[in-house]
Amino acid sequence: MAVDVTYQLQPSRPFRAFYALTVADSFMVQLDSAYLYIFSAQLNDSEKSELGRTLSQSLATFFQSAEPSAYNLPELLGTIYEDPGTGYLTVKVSHSSSVPFIVKDRSSQARFSDLKPDQGFPPQPLKPTIFGPGVTAPPPDAAKGIPALWVQLTFIDGGFVVHVHIHHWIAGASSTARLVEAWFERARLMTTTTDMKSDLHMDLSSLFSSCTIKMGHRQQLTHTLAAVTAPQLGHPDLLHVPGGRRVWAGMDFPPIVLLILIKVFTFLMTYLPFILPRCDSQISHYTPEALSRLRRDLTMNDCLTALLWRCISRARPPPPADQGSKSLASISTLLTAVDYKSRVQPPLHANFFGNANLDVYTELPMSTLVGTPDGTSKQPPTTTYIAAQIHNSVQGTTDSYVRSFYQLIASRPRILDTRHRPIRFQYGPDVLCTSWEHIHAHDALLQLRLPNPAASETKIRFETVRHVHNEGLDGAIVVLPAFGRKWKAQDAGTSGRQGGLDVAISLTRKSMKILMQDEEFRRYATWAEETGRSS
Repeated sequence: MAVDVTYQLQPSRPFRAFYALTVADSFMVQLDSAYLYIFSAQLNDSEKSELGRTLSQSLATFFQSAEPSAYNLPELLGTIYEDPGTGYLTVKVSHSSSVPFIVKDRSSQARFSDLKPDQGFPPQPLKPTIFGPGVTAPPPDAAKGIPALWVQLTFIDGGFVVHVHIHHWIAGASSTARLVEAWFERARLMTTTTDMKSDLHMDLSSLFSSCTIKMGHRQQLTHTLAAVTAPQLGHPDLLHVPGGRRVWAGMDFPPIVLLILIKVFTFLMTYLPFILPRCDSQISHYTPEALSRLRRDLTMNDCLTALLWRCISRARPPPPADQGSKSLASISTLLTAVDYKSRVQPPLHANFFGNANLDVYTELPMSTLVGTPDGTSKQPPTTTYIAAQIHNSVQGTTDSYVRSFYQLIASRPRILDTRHRPIRFQYGPDVLCTSWEHIHAHDALLQLRLPNPAASETKIRFETVRHVHNEGLDGAIVVLPAFGRKWKAQDAGTSGRQGGLDVAISLTRKSMKILMQDEEFRRYATWAEETGRSS
């Protein structure tokens, strides 16, 4: 299979429709997201073609009808437009709308071993030139809009990668994970149900009756938020900016200027790296035993985040102001993405499709973060104190808080009149943190197979999911999917896969070298390249 193919996925009966996105969608960061699902496989050209057809046809079943349902997500077919007056977003679907599904064979350019599975699949080998571009921040175009979704299937020697590229205005990591699980389930059903025709004219009712994954539509959030008026709570992290516009990374410029700046930044990082500090992304691993030692009467995520925030702060250059002062430079802010699907009442559908998370801020003095490492003095562990502050911030994301947050935004004439307080994560001192730990409960939900099940079981194996490497990102933490293996030993029913947690950390190269030698950090973390392991 040497020829690249692009399928333009369309419904068998094209339609025209408009879908209003929620206030949570419209307030979301202006980014598209790239998720790479990595498989090991030994496939011939015929099997590659069959897999490409099965994946493309099963994906197309999500937008065969204009009416959203438990099995149908028609907004995936459309293009996102911003209302120039209010800033609210709408997805428009026309009779010519389609989702690009790109199939490429790069077996002569990349091998599965190049992805370094023995080092936990670090992001650096996942090159955009082979597997598709990473995260970008295109300003909304009033004429062209922004595509909601496109997909690329790339075959390499010994495996393949499914790249799901979806705009954050449509869905975040958790919702995209549910979409991928439902999509792969339909792909498996197409290969195992003998009376089902593998084309777009199939009996979809027969397919859907066999599906176990049902989706919850985004309008459930709109109805939930409108049902009860919340008390007006304080939201110091929301700024009132009458006449404001969308910003990215704190840059407040007209869209065309912002686009030029992003392109200039990308050019400098790619071709003139000596001008700006080069950034790196590394994966650290935490065994179940190390996690048990780290947990201190608080949730595991809070303790791990506290450790990482503290060690990263020590590894970065000190702020220009005195650490003991109360100036802005002496404060570090941790921004944590908190999923509130189960926090609002009534809870949202477990497979809710849309945006249902808030950015939560925790502030601490740099003097607290960069102080003496725990275990070297008789003072109470500082990391425990930091974890408690993070825990308090996250626990504040209550039903009343979420309702009040969005009702405040919606009460103003324009959604762009309100924005998050900017943080300074790029080159310090602030830190971004998000967790993908629970986005996939088990890797069995992501397995794919060919029409011959007996042969397929040994030919295709799901390995992991990663994000595309971004060389210019500094100050970011991503807890990677654990697939339910966090507390399991390698031989405890995990098919030889290692238990514990993997975390991707992005820092400047100079700060990364310091972090890798940090005494407190190394008590709990190992770098994959130090030990060599199976993911």
